[in-house]
Amino acid sequence: MAANRLAMHELALGADQFGTLTFQQLFPQSKQVANQVPHPLMARNQQRYFFRLRAPVRSHFPAIHVPTTSVTSPDLSFSLRGDDKKMVRLLNAGVSLCINGETGSGKEYVSRALHQQSRWRQGKFVVINCAAIPESLIESELFGYQPGAFTGASKNGYIGKIREADGGVLFLDEIGDMPLSLQTRLLRVLQEKEVTPLGSSRSWPVNFAVVCATHRNLPQLVAEGGFREDLLYRLQEFSLTIPPLREWPALPAFILQLWRELGGEQRGIRFTPALLDTLAKHPWPGNVRQLRSLLKVLLALADDDEVLDCDTLPDNYRCENSEPYPALQQHDKLFIEKTLQYFNGNISKTAKALGIARSTLYRRAAREKRQ
Repeated sequence: MAANRLAMHELALGADQFGTLTFQQLFPQSKQVANQVPHPLMARNQQRYFFRLRAPVRSHFPAIHVPTTSVTSPDLSFSLRGDDKKMVRLLNAGVSLCINGETGSGKEYVSRALHQQSRWRQGKFVVINCAAIPESLIESELFGYQPGAFTGASKNGYIGKIREADGGVLFLDEIGDMPLSLQTRLLRVLQEKEVTPLGSSRSWPVNFAVVCATHRNLPQLVAEGGFREDLLYRLQEFSLTIPPLREWPALPAFILQLWRELGGEQRGIRFTPALLDTLAKHPWPGNVRQLRSLLKVLLALADDDEVLDCDTLPDNYRCENSEPYPALQQHDKLFIEKTLQYFNGNISKTAKALGIARSTLYRRAAREKRQ
């Protein structure tokens, strides 16, 4: 009760004074003793201050804004040249879609957008990369298995990707790399809408839409004996080709949308027109995958509310113009020095006031120093 009386005495100081006192100033006794005493009988408006004393010590770190989900849903209009509504109607009708395109051209991105805009959006979008899973595992990954179905099988069994996609969309990435031995089983599932896990004699009904993607020529694979012709006709009920990123209409708008999805807009980080123009004109041999990787790098290196220009890009992405931000040429040395003095040497505030990136200001200062 002595500790409680001491707490009541200190709490009488008020919330403002209380927040400035350390634990040892409030309680000369050990923390262990203080945590063992009963809760004090105090007024309701004083309880929250007492419980702060008993709460475990927490470390405080600066907040980092990392979005757990996309800020906006993927947009089909950037890559499908106006065919987006037609694709959604086909998927709603259960038509199997086969998407062709260069590696990294956004086939999965488009497929996810189709799923989110279709009647299958209440179910899952389940991805299986036929090229990334070893041939010995892809059968159990697709169809699932019963407990003890094979050596090393989980004692709980596994539902499999096909049953997981029930009510949603099954996305078969790089379908051209699926082993020929599994293509027969997959065809049967697609035709009968039933799946039988490994080690089981029971079949489960399933209902899902199928979207497959490949960068390979499937008819040529059929001619070479590497792909079943009947499965090709079942999967390729309608096919479309995703153009490479460099040919996408409204590419600057897509870059800005992808930036929003990654959380750049949420942190107040913006592009200069010169930077956006440079990104839009880049050939992007790695397509959407390469663009996304670069934007993640820029996002990781940028400060909140920073304005990014070409000077923030890696060397192989830089603007051809030696002065990446033309507006900076309007600011002479004296003006920059006065702006720095006004903000007491704060680089971030100075750069923001000048409308340039901090890295640009650092490089300008380094160049002036060399001269």
